[in-house]
Formats: sequence, structure tokens, C-alpha cells
Amino acid sequence: MGNTRLDLTGQIINGVEVVSFHSMIRGRTHWNCICRCEKELISAGSYIKSGKAGCGCRRGRGHTHGMTNTKFFKLWTRIITRCYNKSCFGYYRYGGRGIVVCDRWKTSFQNFMDDMYEEYLEVKKTIPNLQIDRIENDGNYCPENCRFVSPKENANNRSTESVRVLNNFQAVEVMDMYFSGNYSYKQISDIMLVSKSTIGSLVSGKMYRNLFC
Repeated sequence: MGNTRLDLTGQIINGVEVVSFHSMIRGRTHWNCICRCEKELISAGSYIKSGKAGCGCRRGRGHTHGMTNTKFFKLWTRIITRCYNKSCFGYYRYGGRGIVVCDRWKTSFQNFMDDMYEEYLEVKKTIPNLQIDRIENDGNYCPENCRFVSPKENANNRSTESVRVLNNFQAVEVMDMYFSGNYSYKQISDIMLVSKSTIGSLVSGKMYRNLFC
């Protein structure tokens, strides 16, 4: 491995010093770093080289990462909510059965972005309405167990129990697909295994009013 990766140890790029190699995660190098504010962090090599790595301190107080209104940020908030908010639709399929978000992602959107944003952008070129999927359905949300897939592939990867729940209106995915404007009722029905009348009821607000948690 040491012969195939560029050694970033000792480099300082945009105020972030690379201390040592951390690990390979899904084919990407990750490094132990120290930010200019002396906070320790782990960042992907590509982010370090592009100057985007850091804990966020350089943005200053009152400033954010600028991603709040993006789908990528909403994917992150959704996995946090479905694992820890008991009032969230579908909680029992995630946090309710022991699925958690790894500490690295749970405490930092920036870490989630470091680990997954490049893959997100690459997959999005061919799958505009992508979803985040756990490779092992009983595993947690973490870099090693997550990827981006189409809604149909995501549905196919679910366990027997999940398919039963999907037949009982996996409302969040259905609504996402409908309001994206990329799918007809029939296409959603075929992919998500719900009836067209169910989709109509969801869209009209006749069922599951508290969807987007």
C-alpha cells in the first residue's frame, strides 16, 4: 500500500498539518491531521490536497459550511434523525432496532462530507435521485458500510422485514421520488412496491403528515 499512495505526512495545506496515515476507507486514503486551531481531525487525502480539509474554524463564528440547503446535507440529517428521533417515521426500522450512526459522522457533518462527498458527486452523474444505502442491512451508518445507489437498488437490498415495511408505505422515499419530478406514479409504484392510490394519498397529505423528519 505504501508504494501506491502519495505520502502526505508532514505537509501543511491551508492551515491543516498532516501528522500520519490513518486508514484506507472504500479505496480512499484518510489521514490524521491537526487543524490551525490545534483540533485533531481525520480527513480524506483528496480534501487535504484540495485545501478543503479542516474543522470549520476558518469560516469564523456565525458561518456555516454552506451546504444546509443541499440534498447531500439533507441525507446526513436524515440518517441522524432516523436513528435517534423516536418520533421520526420509520424510526423502528433504524434506531429502534439498534442501527446507529458512527461517532465520526454523528458529531460532524464535515466528516461525513470528507468521507462521502466525492462518491456522491460521482454517482450523481448517472443517478440524479440517489439514496444512501447500508451495504449490510443490519450494520450501522459508517464509511465502510455506506454507498449511494438508485431507489430501486436500495429497495432490492432491503431485508424481508424491510420489504414488508416498504409495502406498508415507506413514505419518505416515495415522497422524495414524487417531488423530484423524475418519476411517474407508475414508476414509483414499480420501484417501491406500493400502489398508485397509496402514492396519491401520500401526495395529498391524507396519510403520514409528519414525513420529512
